[in-house]
Amino acid sequence: MRLTITLKKSRINYYAIFTLLVLTFIAAAVHIIDCRQAYSAGIPKLVTNAVGYAMVALSFIYIAVFLLKKGSVTFLTASTILYLIYETLLTLCLRSLSYSLVRSLITDGYVWPLTMLAFYLYFRYEYQGEPARKTLKALLVIGTAVAVVLMIPNLRRHLIDYGYLGRAIGPLYYLVAFLPFLYVFCKRKTYYLFMIAIFAIVLISTKRAALLVVVLGFVLQELARAQLAHRMSQRVKRYLAFFGAAVLIALVGFWYFNRFGIATISRLMNVLDDGGSGRTVAWGQVIRAFRASSLSKRIFGHGFHAVPSQVMPLGRGIYAHCSYLEVLYDMGIFGLVWLLVNLVYIFVQFFKMVKARHYLAPALAFSSSLLVILSAIGYFYEQSTTIVPVVILWSMCVGLFQNRNLQTDLQEALPARSTDAMDVNR
Repeated sequence: MRLTITLKKSRINYYAIFTLLVLTFIAAAVHIIDCRQAYSAGIPKLVTNAVGYAMVALSFIYIAVFLLKKGSVTFLTASTILYLIYETLLTLCLRSLSYSLVRSLITDGYVWPLTMLAFYLYFRYEYQGEPARKTLKALLVIGTAVAVVLMIPNLRRHLIDYGYLGRAIGPLYYLVAFLPFLYVFCKRKTYYLFMIAIFAIVLISTKRAALLVVVLGFVLQELARAQLAHRMSQRVKRYLAFFGAAVLIALVGFWYFNRFGIATISRLMNVLDDGGSGRTVAWGQVIRAFRASSLSKRIFGHGFHAVPSQVMPLGRGIYAHCSYLEVLYDMGIFGLVWLLVNLVYIFVQFFKMVKARHYLAPALAFSSSLLVILSAIGYFYEQSTTIVPVVILWSMCVGLFQNRNLQTDLQEALPARSTDAMDVNR
Protein backbone atom coordinates (compact mmCIF):
# COMPACT_ATOMS: atom_id res chain seq x y z
CA MET A 1 0.00 0.00 0.00
CA ARG A 2 2.76 2.41 0.93
CA LEU A 3 4.63 1.54 -2.28
CA THR A 4 1.50 2.24 -4.36
CA ILE A 5 1.03 5.65 -2.74
CA THR A 6 4.71 6.48 -3.28
CA LEU A 7 4.52 5.54 -6.96
CA LYS A 8 1.39 7.64 -7.46
CA LYS A 9 3.07 10.66 -5.86
CA SER A 10 6.14 10.08 -8.02
CA ARG A 11 3.97 10.03 -11.15
CA ILE A 12 2.21 13.25 -10.14
CA ASN A 13 5.58 14.95 -9.63
CA TYR A 14 6.80 13.67 -12.98
CA TYR A 15 3.66 14.88 -14.76
CA ALA A 16 4.19 18.34 -13.29
CA ILE A 17 7.77 18.48 -14.56
CA PHE A 18 6.80 16.98 -17.91
CA THR A 19 4.07 19.63 -18.27
CA LEU A 20 6.60 22.39 -17.56
CA LEU A 21 8.82 21.03 -20.34
CA VAL A 22 5.85 20.86 -22.73
CA LEU A 23 5.00 24.48 -21.91
CA THR A 24 8.62 25.44 -22.59
CA PHE A 25 8.38 24.00 -26.10
CA ILE A 26 5.01 25.69 -26.65
CA ALA A 27 6.48 29.03 -25.58
CA ALA A 28 9.41 28.51 -27.95
CA ALA A 29 7.13 27.63 -30.88
CA VAL A 30 4.85 30.62 -30.29
CA HIS A 31 7.84 32.94 -29.92
CA ILE A 32 9.32 31.72 -33.20
CA ILE A 33 6.04 32.32 -35.02
CA ASP A 34 5.52 35.70 -33.36
CA CYS A 35 8.98 36.94 -34.40
CA ARG A 36 8.06 36.69 -38.07
CA GLN A 37 6.24 40.01 -37.59
CA ALA A 38 7.83 43.37 -36.91
CA TYR A 39 6.02 43.76 -33.58
CA SER A 40 4.72 41.35 -30.97
CA ALA A 41 0.96 41.47 -30.68
CA GLY A 42 -2.29 39.57 -31.03
CA ILE A 43 -2.89 35.91 -30.27
CA PRO A 44 0.82 34.89 -29.99
CA LYS A 45 1.33 37.46 -27.25
CA LEU A 46 -1.75 36.25 -25.37
CA VAL A 47 -0.60 32.63 -25.65
CA THR A 48 2.90 33.53 -24.48
CA ASN A 49 1.51 35.33 -21.44
CA ALA A 50 -0.85 32.44 -20.65
CA VAL A 51 2.02 29.94 -20.87
CA GLY A 52 4.10 32.15 -18.57
CA TYR A 53 1.31 32.34 -15.97
CA ALA A 54 0.82 28.57 -16.15
CA MET A 55 4.53 27.87 -15.67
CA VAL A 56 4.74 30.21 -12.69
CA ALA A 57 1.63 28.69 -11.06
CA LEU A 58 2.71 25.09 -11.65
CA SER A 59 6.30 25.68 -10.51
CA PHE A 60 5.15 27.55 -7.42
CA ILE A 61 2.74 24.78 -6.43
CA TYR A 62 5.35 22.09 -6.99
CA ILE A 63 7.99 23.95 -4.94
CA ALA A 64 5.57 24.78 -2.13
CA VAL A 65 4.34 21.18 -1.85
CA PHE A 66 7.89 19.87 -1.95
CA LEU A 67 9.12 22.20 0.79
CA LEU A 68 6.12 21.46 3.01
CA LYS A 69 6.59 17.72 2.51
CA LYS A 70 10.39 17.41 2.55
CA GLY A 71 11.49 20.48 4.48
CA SER A 72 14.88 20.31 2.71
CA VAL A 73 16.34 23.74 1.94
CA THR A 74 19.52 23.86 -0.15
CA PHE A 75 21.65 26.86 -1.08
CA LEU A 76 20.00 27.13 -4.48
CA THR A 77 16.51 26.89 -2.96
CA ALA A 78 17.08 29.59 -0.35
CA SER A 79 18.94 31.84 -2.78
CA THR A 80 16.21 31.70 -5.44
CA ILE A 81 13.33 32.32 -3.04
CA LEU A 82 15.05 35.22 -1.28
CA TYR A 83 15.95 36.84 -4.59
CA LEU A 84 12.37 36.65 -5.86
CA ILE A 85 11.16 38.28 -2.64
CA TYR A 86 13.78 41.01 -3.01
CA GLU A 87 12.94 41.58 -6.68
CA THR A 88 9.22 41.85 -5.90
CA LEU A 89 9.56 44.22 -2.95
CA LEU A 90 12.05 46.44 -4.77
CA THR A 91 9.80 46.72 -7.81
CA LEU A 92 6.69 47.43 -5.75
CA CYS A 93 8.49 50.18 -3.82
CA LEU A 94 10.32 51.95 -6.66
CA ARG A 95 8.27 51.42 -9.82
CA SER A 96 4.88 52.83 -10.72
CA LEU A 97 2.62 49.79 -10.84
CA SER A 98 0.77 49.02 -14.03
CA TYR A 99 -0.71 45.95 -15.66
CA SER A 100 2.19 45.68 -18.13
CA LEU A 101 4.78 45.86 -15.33
CA VAL A 102 3.04 43.20 -13.23
CA ARG A 103 2.68 41.00 -16.30
CA SER A 104 6.37 41.41 -17.14
CA LEU A 105 7.38 40.72 -13.55
CA ILE A 106 5.45 37.43 -13.62
CA THR A 107 6.18 36.24 -17.17
CA ASP A 108 9.81 37.42 -17.34
CA GLY A 109 10.94 37.83 -13.74
CA TYR A 110 9.35 34.75 -12.14
CA VAL A 111 9.24 32.10 -14.87
CA TRP A 112 12.88 31.12 -15.21
CA PRO A 113 13.87 31.18 -11.49
CA LEU A 114 10.82 29.15 -10.40
CA THR A 115 11.14 26.70 -13.31
CA MET A 116 14.83 26.27 -12.54
CA LEU A 117 14.12 25.53 -8.89
CA ALA A 118 11.31 23.08 -9.69
CA PHE A 119 13.53 21.05 -12.03
CA TYR A 120 16.43 21.15 -9.59
CA LEU A 121 14.33 19.80 -6.73
CA TYR A 122 12.76 17.11 -8.89
CA PHE A 123 16.00 15.79 -10.38
CA ARG A 124 17.89 15.99 -7.12
CA TYR A 125 15.31 14.25 -4.93
CA GLU A 126 12.54 12.60 -6.95
CA TYR A 127 13.65 11.51 -10.42
CA GLN A 128 12.99 7.78 -10.90
CA GLY A 129 14.86 7.06 -14.13
CA GLU A 130 13.01 4.79 -16.54
CA PRO A 131 10.35 5.08 -17.95
CA ALA A 132 10.52 8.86 -17.44
CA ARG A 133 13.69 8.98 -19.53
CA LYS A 134 11.92 7.47 -22.57
CA THR A 135 9.05 9.95 -22.56
CA LEU A 136 11.42 12.87 -21.95
CA LYS A 137 13.53 11.72 -24.91
CA ALA A 138 10.47 11.55 -27.18
CA LEU A 139 9.32 15.01 -26.12
CA LEU A 140 12.77 16.53 -26.63
CA VAL A 141 13.19 15.05 -30.12
CA ILE A 142 9.70 16.04 -31.29
CA GLY A 143 9.86 19.49 -29.68
CA THR A 144 13.27 20.31 -31.15
CA ALA A 145 12.28 19.02 -34.59
CA VAL A 146 9.17 21.22 -34.56
CA ALA A 147 11.25 24.23 -33.51
CA VAL A 148 13.72 23.62 -36.36
CA VAL A 149 10.91 23.37 -38.94
CA LEU A 150 9.19 26.50 -37.60
CA MET A 151 12.46 28.42 -37.80
CA ILE A 152 12.80 27.95 -41.58
CA PRO A 153 10.13 30.58 -42.53
CA ASN A 154 11.79 33.00 -40.10
CA LEU A 155 15.11 32.47 -41.85
CA ARG A 156 13.49 33.03 -45.23
CA ARG A 157 11.85 36.25 -44.00
CA HIS A 158 15.20 37.45 -42.67
CA LEU A 159 16.98 36.76 -45.98
CA ILE A 160 14.24 38.33 -48.10
CA ASP A 161 14.36 41.51 -46.02
CA TYR A 162 18.17 41.53 -46.22
CA GLY A 163 18.49 41.37 -42.47
CA TYR A 164 16.18 44.32 -41.83
CA LEU A 165 13.88 42.20 -39.70
CA GLY A 166 16.59 40.91 -37.34
CA ARG A 167 13.88 39.98 -34.87
CA ALA A 168 12.90 37.07 -37.11
CA ILE A 169 16.05 35.10 -36.34
CA GLY A 170 16.28 35.99 -32.64
CA PRO A 171 14.65 32.65 -31.64
CA LEU A 172 17.63 30.81 -33.16
CA TYR A 173 18.95 30.54 -29.63
CA TYR A 174 16.06 28.25 -28.70
CA LEU A 175 17.39 25.67 -31.16
CA VAL A 176 20.89 25.97 -29.72
CA ALA A 177 19.55 25.71 -26.17
CA PHE A 178 17.71 22.45 -26.95
CA LEU A 179 20.80 20.74 -28.42
CA PRO A 180 22.47 19.70 -25.12
CA PHE A 181 19.28 17.90 -24.07
CA LEU A 182 19.57 15.74 -27.18
CA TYR A 183 23.17 14.98 -26.29
CA VAL A 184 22.04 13.66 -22.92
CA PHE A 185 18.95 11.71 -23.95
CA CYS A 186 19.52 10.65 -27.57
CA LYS A 187 21.91 8.48 -29.53
CA ARG A 188 24.87 10.20 -31.04
CA LYS A 189 23.58 9.93 -34.63
CA THR A 190 20.37 11.71 -33.69
CA TYR A 191 22.27 14.40 -31.83
CA TYR A 192 24.69 15.12 -34.69
CA LEU A 193 21.85 15.16 -37.22
CA PHE A 194 20.18 17.96 -35.27
CA MET A 195 23.56 19.65 -34.76
CA ILE A 196 24.20 19.79 -38.52
CA ALA A 197 20.70 21.13 -39.24
CA ILE A 198 20.92 23.85 -36.60
CA PHE A 199 24.48 24.77 -37.55
CA ALA A 200 23.37 25.21 -41.18
CA ILE A 201 20.53 27.52 -40.12
CA VAL A 202 22.94 29.57 -37.99
CA LEU A 203 25.43 29.90 -40.87
CA ILE A 204 22.82 31.02 -43.38
CA SER A 205 21.33 33.50 -40.92
CA THR A 206 24.71 35.30 -40.48
CA LYS A 207 23.80 35.59 -36.79
CA ARG A 208 27.21 36.34 -35.29
CA ALA A 209 26.62 35.59 -31.62
CA ALA A 210 24.76 32.38 -32.49
CA LEU A 211 27.71 31.18 -34.59
CA LEU A 212 30.07 31.95 -31.71
CA VAL A 213 27.84 30.00 -29.33
CA VAL A 214 27.59 26.91 -31.54
CA VAL A 215 31.29 26.74 -32.48
CA LEU A 216 32.59 27.41 -28.98
CA GLY A 217 29.97 25.13 -27.47
CA PHE A 218 30.92 22.25 -29.74
CA VAL A 219 34.61 22.72 -28.95
CA LEU A 220 33.97 22.75 -25.19
CA GLN A 221 31.66 19.76 -25.47
CA GLU A 222 34.20 17.63 -27.32
CA LEU A 223 37.01 18.61 -24.95
CA ALA A 224 34.84 17.66 -21.99
CA ARG A 225 33.85 14.40 -23.69
CA ALA A 226 37.50 13.53 -24.21
CA GLN A 227 38.01 13.98 -20.48
CA LEU A 228 35.52 11.18 -19.80
CA ALA A 229 38.09 8.62 -20.90
CA HIS A 230 40.10 7.24 -17.99
CA ARG A 231 43.18 6.31 -20.03
CA MET A 232 45.51 9.00 -21.30
CA SER A 233 45.90 7.18 -24.62
CA GLN A 234 42.14 7.35 -25.17
CA ARG A 235 42.10 11.05 -24.40
CA VAL A 236 44.97 11.72 -26.82
CA LYS A 237 43.16 9.82 -29.59
CA ARG A 238 40.02 11.83 -29.01
CA TYR A 239 41.93 15.12 -28.97
CA LEU A 240 43.63 14.23 -32.27
CA ALA A 241 40.37 13.12 -33.86
CA PHE A 242 38.68 16.31 -32.71
CA PHE A 243 41.53 18.48 -34.00
CA GLY A 244 41.43 16.77 -37.40
CA ALA A 245 37.67 17.15 -37.66
CA ALA A 246 37.92 20.83 -36.64
CA VAL A 247 40.51 21.55 -39.35
CA LEU A 248 38.40 19.79 -41.99
CA ILE A 249 35.24 21.66 -40.97
CA ALA A 250 37.14 24.98 -41.01
CA LEU A 251 38.46 24.36 -44.55
CA VAL A 252 35.04 23.37 -45.85
CA GLY A 253 33.49 26.37 -44.10
CA PHE A 254 35.88 28.91 -45.60
CA TRP A 255 35.37 27.38 -49.06
CA TYR A 256 31.61 27.62 -48.56
CA PHE A 257 31.78 31.27 -47.46
CA ASN A 258 33.98 32.27 -50.40
CA ARG A 259 31.99 30.26 -52.94
CA PHE A 260 28.59 31.72 -52.04
CA GLY A 261 29.69 35.09 -50.65
CA ILE A 262 28.10 34.59 -47.23
CA ALA A 263 29.09 37.40 -44.85
CA THR A 264 29.09 35.43 -41.61
CA ILE A 265 32.85 35.63 -41.00
CA SER A 266 33.13 39.34 -41.80
CA ARG A 267 30.20 40.07 -39.50
CA LEU A 268 31.75 37.89 -36.83
CA MET A 269 34.92 39.97 -36.83
CA ASN A 270 32.95 43.07 -35.75
CA VAL A 271 30.45 41.43 -33.39
CA LEU A 272 30.71 44.40 -31.02
CA ASP A 273 30.53 46.98 -33.79
CA ASP A 274 27.64 49.43 -33.76
CA GLY A 275 26.81 48.70 -37.37
CA GLY A 276 24.58 45.91 -36.14
CA SER A 277 22.63 46.22 -32.92
CA GLY A 278 24.31 49.33 -31.50
CA ARG A 279 25.03 47.44 -28.31
CA THR A 280 28.15 49.39 -27.36
CA VAL A 281 26.20 52.66 -27.50
CA ALA A 282 23.48 51.11 -25.34
CA TRP A 283 26.09 49.91 -22.83
CA GLY A 284 27.50 53.41 -22.51
CA GLN A 285 24.05 54.90 -21.95
CA VAL A 286 23.20 52.39 -19.20
CA ILE A 287 26.55 52.87 -17.46
CA ARG A 288 26.15 56.66 -17.47
CA ALA A 289 22.61 56.38 -16.12
CA PHE A 290 23.82 54.07 -13.37
CA ARG A 291 26.61 56.45 -12.35
CA ALA A 292 24.15 59.34 -12.25
CA SER A 293 21.85 57.45 -9.86
CA SER A 294 21.75 57.97 -6.10
CA LEU A 295 23.91 55.78 -3.86
CA SER A 296 20.92 53.83 -2.56
CA LYS A 297 19.73 53.02 -6.08
CA ARG A 298 23.21 52.01 -7.15
CA ILE A 299 23.30 49.56 -4.27
CA PHE A 300 19.72 48.25 -4.36
CA GLY A 301 18.61 49.07 -7.92
CA HIS A 302 15.74 50.82 -9.68
CA GLY A 303 13.29 47.91 -9.95
CA PHE A 304 12.54 45.20 -12.48
CA HIS A 305 12.78 46.25 -16.17
CA ALA A 306 13.79 49.79 -15.26
CA VAL A 307 16.24 50.07 -18.18
CA PRO A 308 13.63 50.03 -21.00
CA SER A 309 11.39 52.56 -19.24
CA GLN A 310 13.92 54.89 -17.58
CA VAL A 311 17.15 54.70 -19.62
CA MET A 312 15.62 53.81 -23.01
CA PRO A 313 18.84 52.80 -24.79
CA LEU A 314 19.12 54.11 -28.36
CA GLY A 315 15.96 56.11 -27.69
CA ARG A 316 13.78 53.00 -27.56
CA GLY A 317 12.21 50.88 -24.85
CA ILE A 318 14.77 48.08 -25.21
CA TYR A 319 17.08 46.27 -22.83
CA ALA A 320 20.76 46.96 -22.20
CA HIS A 321 22.01 44.26 -24.61
CA CYS A 322 24.12 42.98 -21.72
CA SER A 323 22.34 41.10 -18.98
CA TYR A 324 24.89 42.01 -16.33
CA LEU A 325 24.43 45.73 -16.98
CA GLU A 326 20.67 45.15 -17.00
CA VAL A 327 20.80 43.43 -13.61
CA LEU A 328 23.18 46.09 -12.26
CA TYR A 329 20.78 48.91 -13.12
CA ASP A 330 17.54 47.09 -12.27
CA MET A 331 18.61 45.18 -9.13
CA GLY A 332 21.67 47.21 -8.11
CA ILE A 333 25.05 46.02 -6.90
CA PHE A 334 23.26 43.74 -4.45
CA GLY A 335 21.36 41.96 -7.23
CA LEU A 336 24.44 41.65 -9.44
CA VAL A 337 26.47 40.15 -6.59
CA TRP A 338 23.65 37.66 -5.96
CA LEU A 339 23.70 36.66 -9.63
CA LEU A 340 27.48 36.25 -9.74
CA VAL A 341 27.51 34.18 -6.53
CA ASN A 342 24.93 31.81 -8.00
CA LEU A 343 26.85 31.59 -11.28
CA VAL A 344 30.01 30.72 -9.36
CA TYR A 345 28.05 28.04 -7.48
CA ILE A 346 26.76 26.29 -10.61
CA PHE A 347 30.11 26.53 -12.40
CA VAL A 348 31.82 25.01 -9.35
CA GLN A 349 29.37 22.11 -9.69
CA PHE A 350 30.22 21.90 -13.38
CA PHE A 351 33.97 21.73 -12.75
CA LYS A 352 33.36 19.07 -10.13
CA MET A 353 31.51 17.09 -12.78
CA VAL A 354 34.42 17.46 -15.20
CA LYS A 355 36.87 16.37 -12.52
CA ALA A 356 34.68 13.37 -11.67
CA ARG A 357 34.36 12.50 -15.39
CA HIS A 358 30.61 12.71 -15.06
CA TYR A 359 28.59 11.79 -18.17
CA LEU A 360 26.61 15.06 -18.05
CA ALA A 361 29.67 17.33 -18.15
CA PRO A 362 29.83 17.61 -22.00
CA ALA A 363 26.21 18.79 -22.16
CA LEU A 364 26.88 21.56 -19.65
CA ALA A 365 30.11 22.43 -21.46
CA PHE A 366 28.15 23.12 -24.64
CA SER A 367 25.44 25.03 -22.78
CA SER A 368 28.00 27.18 -20.94
CA SER A 369 28.92 28.92 -24.20
CA LEU A 370 25.30 29.99 -24.68
CA LEU A 371 25.02 31.14 -21.07
CA VAL A 372 28.26 33.16 -21.11
CA ILE A 373 28.05 34.73 -24.57
CA LEU A 374 24.35 35.55 -24.71
CA SER A 375 24.30 37.02 -21.20
CA ALA A 376 27.33 39.19 -22.04
CA ILE A 377 26.21 40.63 -25.38
CA GLY A 378 22.47 39.97 -25.60
CA TYR A 379 19.22 39.42 -23.69
CA PHE A 380 19.22 36.63 -21.13
CA TYR A 381 18.31 37.08 -17.45
CA GLU A 382 15.86 39.89 -18.13
CA GLN A 383 13.57 37.76 -20.33
CA SER A 384 12.14 34.30 -19.69
CA THR A 385 12.69 33.13 -23.26
CA THR A 386 15.95 31.41 -24.25
CA ILE A 387 17.08 31.27 -20.64
CA VAL A 388 14.31 28.81 -19.70
CA PRO A 389 15.69 25.71 -21.50
CA VAL A 390 19.20 26.71 -20.40
CA VAL A 391 18.34 26.82 -16.69
CA ILE A 392 16.27 23.64 -17.02
CA LEU A 393 19.34 21.83 -18.36
CA TRP A 394 21.67 23.20 -15.68
CA SER A 395 19.25 22.54 -12.82
CA MET A 396 18.58 19.04 -14.14
CA CYS A 397 22.27 18.18 -14.45
CA VAL A 398 23.32 19.75 -11.14
CA GLY A 399 20.39 18.06 -9.41
CA LEU A 400 21.31 14.65 -10.81
CA PHE A 401 24.98 15.16 -9.94
CA GLN A 402 24.19 16.08 -6.34
CA ASN A 403 21.68 13.25 -6.17
CA ARG A 404 24.44 10.78 -7.01
CA ASN A 405 26.89 12.41 -4.62
CA LEU A 406 24.43 12.20 -1.75
CA GLN A 407 23.90 8.46 -2.38
CA THR A 408 20.12 8.82 -2.08
CA ASP A 409 17.79 5.83 -2.20
CA LEU A 410 16.45 6.90 -5.58
CA GLN A 411 17.35 5.01 -8.71
CA GLU A 412 20.21 6.50 -10.70
CA ALA A 413 19.03 8.71 -13.49
CA LEU A 414 21.20 6.97 -16.07
CA PRO A 415 23.37 3.86 -15.74
CA ALA A 416 26.85 4.58 -14.41
CA ARG A 417 29.58 3.71 -16.87
CA SER A 418 33.24 3.12 -16.32
CA THR A 419 34.58 5.10 -19.25
CA ASP A 420 32.46 7.23 -21.55
CA ALA A 421 28.85 7.12 -20.42
CA MET A 422 27.50 8.79 -23.53
CA ASP A 423 29.18 6.31 -25.90
CA VAL A 424 27.28 3.28 -24.63
CA ASN A 425 24.44 2.03 -26.89
CA ARG A 426 25.31 4.51 -29.59
